[in-house]
Amino acid sequence: MNLIVFLPIFAALFGILGGIFRGLSLLNGYEPQTHLPIPNNNFQLMLIILSVVSVIIFLILCSRVKFLNVPEFEKAFINETAGYKTICVLSALIISLCGAGGFYFALTSNQKSVYSHITEFPLWILAVFTGIAIIGLTSSKKNITESNAYFTLIPMFWAAFDLIVIFKNNSSSPFVGYYSFELMPSIFLTLAFYAFASFLYSKPKPRFMLFASSLAIVFSLVCVIGTAMAHISNPSLWAFNMQTLMRVGCLLGSALYLLAINLNLCKNI
Repeated sequence: MNLIVFLPIFAALFGILGGIFRGLSLLNGYEPQTHLPIPNNNFQLMLIILSVVSVIIFLILCSRVKFLNVPEFEKAFINETAGYKTICVLSALIISLCGAGGFYFALTSNQKSVYSHITEFPLWILAVFTGIAIIGLTSSKKNITESNAYFTLIPMFWAAFDLIVIFKNNSSSPFVGYYSFELMPSIFLTLAFYAFASFLYSKPKPRFMLFASSLAIVFSLVCVIGTAMAHISNPSLWAFNMQTLMRVGCLLGSALYLLAINLNLCKNI
């Protein structure tokens, strides 16, 4: 049996397990008052080990993928089944709504001046358009033209801008163990959506697409589940602002979309 078919499932399972480790690490591995890391944070260590193992496993599996013919974009990423469309539309709605929410909370925040959010406004606008782009691609009915091909570029720009904003807001933070796992989803989402767009604008890279998108699913779920666990279990320990929660929603929507298109791509190998 070709294990590549189960690649997206492996990514989801690794992401859920890593998210649990992340949540337990946030709840038990940092001092409540200072957020300084507590020595011998075993859950953080387990998360790091799981991350390394995930990279190795997906690197091996994706390197073994053999394509008799590289599938065209329409065959690889567009499906007319109700389940596929439902997941794609749901992910698009989550991303767009969270993008609109993030823009609203950035605009109405009293903690900083409006000018301090100047880099965040384009991020949330791009998130809204990413959701619209996903709906546009899903409804294209295997007929990608010049007028809708640019939809593949918008998610890449959103992910790249998210990476810039996260790095800008945390580059001077001493809590490397915390924000490093906030950066990982943005890095691999940028790579995954770049590979996604390359099917139309460059030479298709299906192996790289599977590798980057699988890790994007893993680290997005790590961030989503970990943040949700910490926020629900002990909201006073980690006072996540609404923009952080909106970003988590965008990561969840992105993970769902990549899971759907990866399942479709693996079926066409």
